[in-house]
Amino acid sequence: MGKLTVGSNPTLSAKLVRFEPRSRAQRASSRDTPCVAGTLNDMDTYSLTEAAQSLGTSMPRLSRAIRDLGIVPTKEGKERQLNASQFAALRKRLGYAPPIDGLTREERFVLAALNIHPLGMRSIRAVARSASVSPTTASRAVAHLLAKGLATAGTERVVEGAAFDATVLRVARGSTDWIEIAPAVRTVVLPSRHEQRTPPKAVPQRLWHHFWNADPSKVRLPFDSDYVAARLLRSDDPQALSWAASNLDAISIGKVARLRGLDDKRRSMIRHLAHG
Repeated sequence: MGKLTVGSNPTLSAKLVRFEPRSRAQRASSRDTPCVAGTLNDMDTYSLTEAAQSLGTSMPRLSRAIRDLGIVPTKEGKERQLNASQFAALRKRLGYAPPIDGLTREERFVLAALNIHPLGMRSIRAVARSASVSPTTASRAVAHLLAKGLATAGTERVVEGAAFDATVLRVARGSTDWIEIAPAVRTVVLPSRHEQRTPPKAVPQRLWHHFWNADPSKVRLPFDSDYVAARLLRSDDPQALSWAASNLDAISIGKVARLRGLDDKRRSMIRHLAHG
């Protein structure tokens, strides 16, 4: 398997994760060196070409995002310019992925999505949602990452009310290729999701076994949030903890931290979840 390396441009090396602001004179003398999309300087400006190069995207995609976000670039000479806040809004919408040889922009997004799910992901659709790409693109990206040894797909026994076998996708953390590019993957900014997220009205069936002495089908959110938080946050099930942290309100989570019978480590973890 060929060696995977972070893009040859030294300013986009995995070792450089901060944005280095440049004056207009510096930008004029280094048009071929795209900036690293890290920390931004409020006083800096970016041409549309520089913004597209920095974000690793195409001009048509950048133009669509500018239109969708209602951004109005300023005119400076023959070029249109973006200020730092406009650039940050575009980066949030479009995402940012540093160049990694052998991987497309979408494959870098998929790899970053897998990286932030240490428990693994069980469907291509889940990967697609997390990476903000289409299911078809996610499927192709996962196949390529598996072929390169950067991801694994293993069958594991999963307990969600009942036990069953499921295929779980994960980053191949023991791979030497992964270790080499991991610093770059950690700087990836995944594109924001455009759809409005609807708060859950019930506990998913995969977590019903935590409500063994009640009828979980009758539990309703947000009315029973305190009860659900107390059940899930006192369990040792990583899936239950993750779901509760992502879907229950901070007040209900905070109340669990005040319950009796918790050890200091558990209480500290719950307080941390309550405060974000």
